[in-house]
Amino acid sequence: MMDVQPAMNVANELLALEECRLPGRLIESTLFISEMSVAKVALVRRLAAQSLEHCASLVGLIERLGGAPAPRTGDLNSADLHFQEFHLAMPRLQEDQQDVVARYRRAAELVTTPPAAVELISEILGQHERDLATLQDLLTADVSTAGDTG
Repeated sequence: MMDVQPAMNVANELLALEECRLPGRLIESTLFISEMSVAKVALVRRLAAQSLEHCASLVGLIERLGGAPAPRTGDLNSADLHFQEFHLAMPRLQEDQQDVVARYRRAAELVTTPPAAVELISEILGQHERDLATLQDLLTADVSTAGDTG
């Protein structure tokens, strides 16, 4: 019989990570959003929705493995986001996304069984990596556009 406890522990850690993601907090916050930020707002909304989907998938995995999702606590690291200009939050979003990718990569290295856990972690990791690339492209476009004010 396969030991699924390590996979359940990692899935619970990833669930806590997804529940405290910055995109969800940004959507809840009252941020000043300029017309120039439409693509970024759309990306943040998509990231927030994906985090909810990832949470549901991770909860399902934990339950299928015979475990129970660990109780959650609030995240105070993003409590200062309210009433901030959106563009000031974007570097933090990039850092958040980089951290999420790094943590999913570590999880993918740690979890080798059961196959359902390996598959789910790999799938979510791929999505986070694509989102990081999209976010970096948007921020790079901002930097190049800012230099064209002359």
